[in-house]
Amino acid sequence: MLRAAVLALALIACTQKSELPPAPPAKPAAPAGVVHQQLPVVTNELAAQLGNFGFGLALDFTKLDRELLANLLPPTPAVMRSAVRTAKLGVVAQTGDHWRGYITGVAEADLRECLALFAPGLALAMQGETAVIGTGSDAGALSATIVELLHLVPADAVGWAASSGLPTLEIRTLVGWLQTSPITWTFTIRIEAKDQATATKIVDGFAVTFAEALGHDHTIAVDRSWFKTSATPTSTAVLVASIPLAALAPR
Repeated sequence: MLRAAVLALALIACTQKSELPPAPPAKPAAPAGVVHQQLPVVTNELAAQLGNFGFGLALDFTKLDRELLANLLPPTPAVMRSAVRTAKLGVVAQTGDHWRGYITGVAEADLRECLALFAPGLALAMQGETAVIGTGSDAGALSATIVELLHLVPADAVGWAASSGLPTLEIRTLVGWLQTSPITWTFTIRIEAKDQATATKIVDGFAVTFAEALGHDHTIAVDRSWFKTSATPTSTAVLVASIPLAALAPR
């Protein structure tokens, strides 16, 4: 399950409630002029439902090799792989303990089986092709902090994550994105902390966790050269992980 979370958030379609620490209360919303502005990857219709979240992520599954992604998951329960093979768009938004997920392309029966296995009690409602998991949306525009972070996401990104703060991890802000090519998946994570030393320690820890997650069952030969970290003179640090698709292919 950990590998799937690292590899492009594959378990949005079939997961238990977020294992991240509770997101902080959302910061004050941005001025009215940025209400429901276009978000990377996310459709405008769905963006209008997200509200002022403190942590969010989105992934366009259609831009990935879904068969490869599915094969990175355990073979049982089989519903996990079948859900990923058909998933189109996954979005999660969280503010404090208030959590909700949106997924398109997955059969309702598969989603209900996933929830019964991993998160019994979570509500599921269908809005056409979109499944809404968890509690309802927050009102209001995104905070200026989240808007600023999402402006850093490249236009060709197929997925992103952003947080206005994870205090238990000493993270002031976080933004990350996934870019793809025919031969690699490249994950970029930018952390802001109280100072440069803390930010560097955090991204170094992320690199170790990422590598361990990829190689946890020894089916992927992890090369530490895939992971590059850098820091600014201020309080931010960046991890870039370029994963060759050939290394992820079934052996």
